[in-house]
This record gives sequence, C-alpha cells and structure tokens, in this order.
Amino acid sequence: MIVTRKTLCRMSVWILTVLAGAAAGAAPQALGHPAPTNLDFEGELGAADLPSGWVRWGKPGSGYSLAAVTRVAHGGQRSVWIAGPDDPGDAFGGLGQAFPAEPYRGKRVRFSGYLRTSRVTGGGAGLCLRINGPEKRVLAFDNMRDRRVLGTTEWTRHEIVLDVPEQATAGALGALLAGSGSVWVDDLELEVVDAGTATTESVARGHAAVNLDFEDGTGSGDLPRHWDDQHVAPPTGGDGYQVRVDTRRKHGGEASGRIEWKASGKPSPQQFGTLTQMMLPDAYRGKRLRLSGHVRANRVANGYAGLWMRVDGPRGGAHLAFDNMKDRGLTGTRRWRSCEIVLDVAQEATAIAFGALLTGTGRMWVDDLKLEVVDDSVPTTEQALAGEEFPIDPEILDDYVGTFRVAVQGAGVLFEFRRKGDKLLVVQQGAPEFRIYPESETTFFYKVVDAKFTFVRNNQGEVDRVTLHQFGQEFPGRRVD
Repeated sequence: MIVTRKTLCRMSVWILTVLAGAAAGAAPQALGHPAPTNLDFEGELGAADLPSGWVRWGKPGSGYSLAAVTRVAHGGQRSVWIAGPDDPGDAFGGLGQAFPAEPYRGKRVRFSGYLRTSRVTGGGAGLCLRINGPEKRVLAFDNMRDRRVLGTTEWTRHEIVLDVPEQATAGALGALLAGSGSVWVDDLELEVVDAGTATTESVARGHAAVNLDFEDGTGSGDLPRHWDDQHVAPPTGGDGYQVRVDTRRKHGGEASGRIEWKASGKPSPQQFGTLTQMMLPDAYRGKRLRLSGHVRANRVANGYAGLWMRVDGPRGGAHLAFDNMKDRGLTGTRRWRSCEIVLDVAQEATAIAFGALLTGTGRMWVDDLKLEVVDDSVPTTEQALAGEEFPIDPEILDDYVGTFRVAVQGAGVLFEFRRKGDKLLVVQQGAPEFRIYPESETTFFYKVVDAKFTFVRNNQGEVDRVTLHQFGQEFPGRRVD
C-alpha cells in the first residue's frame, strides 16, 4: 500500500477536530468547562441526537453509526452506541469532547469507562485520551491501540492513565471503534490519581525510544510497530512514499525499516518520506545525544537518504537543534553505511524527534539505530538552519497571506500562507501546516526542511509573486487568490 499523509493521518483527524473546537455536522465545542461533562450520558440530547457536550469523531460518510440509546445501559437509563460498516477500510467512528488542562496540570489522571461489544472485528474498540501542549503538540496519548476490545463481550471496565505536564493546554477524551461490529459506551470518569497508579501511555510516546532494530513487527497501517504514531510531526509516511518492515534486506537481526518512492514521476521539492518517533527529553536534558544507525540506499536520485533528529523547545515548539544529514546523505546505490547525528539537548527542551528520511526517488533501508549520551569531546553535527531569525513588524505578514501556485518540475503546486499572531504558516496541498521564519522582511525559511520562500512585490507594491528556493534551484510562483 502507498502510505500518504492523508491516509495515515485519518486516525488523528478526530483529535485535531475536537481541539479546534468543531466536528462534522456539529457546533464548535466550548473549552470553558472546568471538567468534562455528561460522562454518564444522562443529560439532555444535543446536536445530531448525541448527548450534550459530545461531538462525533471520524470522517463523514465513512459508514459508522452513532446514537444515544436507552435499550442497553450499564448504569442509569442511557448509553452511546457505535456501529461500524461491513467494510470499514482504515476509517473509524467515535465520540469525544475537549476539556481545558488547567485543573489537571502537574497531576496524573485516570480516564475510565465501561464498554460492551458485539462481533467487533478489525482494529477494535477502545477509549481515547490525549493531552496537548502549545501549538497542539502531543504531550501524552493513549487510545488503547495495544489492548483494544474485539469480539463479543459483556460490560467491562477499561482505563487510561496519563500524566498531565505543566505546559499542557488542553485535553480530549472519548471512545472509538475502528472496524466492524458494535460497541456501547457508558459511565465514563476522569479523576486525579496518585503517583502509585501506573500510567498506560505507550512507551513509544514516553521517555524511551523503542524498536530501534525494527524487530517488533508491524503496527497500524502496516508501519513498523512504535513508528506508527500519527500524532508526531512529521508523521511516518509521506505523500507518494511507502514505509514498511523489510525482512529481506537487514543489517542485523531479521528486519529493517524501508522507505521507497512509489508514485509516478518525481516528488516535488517539498515531498519526503520519513520514519518518525518522538519521546520526552527528561533523561537527556543538559546532555549531548548521539543517534547512530546503518543506512542503505538503492537508486536514490533528486535527493538523498539519511537519519534525522530534532530537539524541540517551548515557545510554540521552536526547534532548539536539528540535523537531517542534508550535507552528507546517501545518494545513488550504497551498501550499508554507518551514520550518526550528535546534538545538544538544552535544559528547556520539551521533546526529541528522530528517525530516517528519503527525499527524491529510489529506496532506502535503516536498521540498528541507537541513542546514547556522549561527552563533550564528541563534536556536534548540528546544521545551521536555513537562516537566523530576522526581527520584523508582524503587520507585514498580512501582505503575504494568500494562495500561490508554484511551478515545480512542470506541475503547479499550491501553497497557502496564513498568519497566526506574529507567525507565518504555510500549507502545501496535501501536506501538514508548518511555520516558516523570517530571514529578512521578504524571505522566510523552514526549520524542518532546507527550503525558503521569497515574496516579490509588483509596481503597485502588492505581493503577487513568490519564489521557492530548494536544492539549489528557484521555483517561481504567482498569487491565485
């Protein structure tokens, strides 16, 4: 299967929708409540005959049914019923609500509830809890992916336990079904617990990196297990790229991770395939960290293959350190080669993301990754970002807001530029939103890829053109809105 960002991110659509405060066919979800409401579903019905305070999760038209029912309940008079179609594909359905994080900061919380199932197949049924930080960064997450309910079961209590960091800004909770069959949900509860209650958060989103040798098989979407979390940035995958476990080509053990360009033609300069894990930096703050591993390339052209690592900080997730081997990546066909990245992890770091990437065409393999603390005698490999931030008047950003069509390798690629306060954001069609940073009053650079944009004014002083700079080339574009 070709893994695209659109396909891989479907399971994250629900949380982005909830935290944005809206859901398909529903009014925006208010974030002003001190705690989640109507967890037993006994309150009056709201929009779409759902219990008040709740919204629908999932893509409209995916075939899932959702309703408040009175004929089956664990306690009280009502529960919520979710039913899946005979052929759900990779879609899912569910219900959820958002809540502010302030009452729970610095505490451990338990989200529990009762589920009853009938003939559930596929991905199964479960509860979901997510804690977000600035810029909707995921700080903690558990959707019971490793312990979903299948088959036919009577009312059974399930729970999720997560820590809510001090920098948390919002949370979302609910229940979902990813497959066929039916699930009933009732008597949910969110409570603070003491440190003696163990968290259930996936270790892949916790303090340790896991499955660095790709020996743990596959997870969701046929991606390598623990590399399949679609709530990280960038998520594993990439438009036109296929990511999978490969048991034929490996450096050690029985498997490796593989990224391959599968679409026709050549990718645009903004496209890339990646394997991504993200972890908390607690064990590495104030230390020097080395990511090493073995990379192999086959017919890599118009780009390169390599490792990457990024240290994120506060203030909206600003990148504190970054290296993606753009100056020393593998090209052409190469046998297994040892690669490494060394970065300093600042005390104010909030997350560490790392993995492998392929830009351009061809295929690559990665295996036997390792993260270790090194002393100061080991030099860092940190790359200078595309430029240093230049102080500008934020009002200038209004001139750059709009949609531009950029001519990239004979195709017109749309880029939409948006202003958010003193930040300029860009969205390429079919790709996630990224912030770009001022190098001058007219040129802005990415911190996630080696690329930048220059805005051009016409004789009337209006910004009607833009130039994309990447791979030593310039790609012109014009405003279309």
